[in-house]
Amino acid sequence: MGGPDLAPFASVGTGTVTAPDGVRLSVADRPGARRPILLLHGLLQSHLAFRPLFAAPALADFRLVAPDLRGHGRSDKPEAPDAYREPARWAGDVAAILDACGLARPLVVAWSYGGRVLGDYLDTFGGAALGGCVFVAATLRTLPEHFAPDLGAVFSAVCSDDWCEATDALRAFAAAVVPEPFGREREEGLVAAASVPLPVRRALMGRPADYEASLARLACPVLVLHGARDAVVRPAQSQWTARITGAPLDLWDDAGHAPFAEHPGRFAARLAAFATELDRRPTSASTDA
Repeated sequence: MGGPDLAPFASVGTGTVTAPDGVRLSVADRPGARRPILLLHGLLQSHLAFRPLFAAPALADFRLVAPDLRGHGRSDKPEAPDAYREPARWAGDVAAILDACGLARPLVVAWSYGGRVLGDYLDTFGGAALGGCVFVAATLRTLPEHFAPDLGAVFSAVCSDDWCEATDALRAFAAAVVPEPFGREREEGLVAAASVPLPVRRALMGRPADYEASLARLACPVLVLHGARDAVVRPAQSQWTARITGAPLDLWDDAGHAPFAEHPGRFAARLAAFATELDRRPTSASTDA
């Protein structure tokens, strides 16, 4: 396997945004003349999960902003459990990024655990500042039937004091997130997962989620997308999200948990088309709060 392809990040700057509680968030920011797209990654990942989108021609004219969530990647990793279990912390992170980066009515792509992060923001601030939302296998309600049956055991092992057990579980999780033959993406996912300290992993697990009320009153346009072969979050989760929001559901038969990594060209084209639809809509503030 060759080295990582750094070309997609040739024009990407990296800055730091300070959250209200003082946590420093690393943010990758690629300039673009069209609507900003904020990319929120999943659990035990990093902004590098979205590397394929930075290389996609369909998104070449869009500004792409991809933070490392707190506890992940190059962002600060406080070990106090409250830094991850209080929804206001996550909401404050998103608000701080929108403000510091000057993101006017962005399209927000929330993947997997990124759905929780966006859900916390919507619960706290509403969606009036957003131009649109794309939920990709997004965790927005923690019902057992919405997840792979063995996921709980994997997450339990990820938090084990036994280094070998935890490492094997991280490897299994990375394999579930990005299937073969996408070796580089899986390798990067494993590195990202292993970089999250054990106390942080434990604090991240088990936080309940139910954003039905905020989703039901979300006024901005929404797209829901899911891979039918997802080995982490079942399509039932996105079917529920689409029903609550009244949004269209794109269910891709040939994709798993990370469709943007498995089919980057198609995903980028779908995202660009949705963003173009937003641009054609009359400009009006959403009323949800």
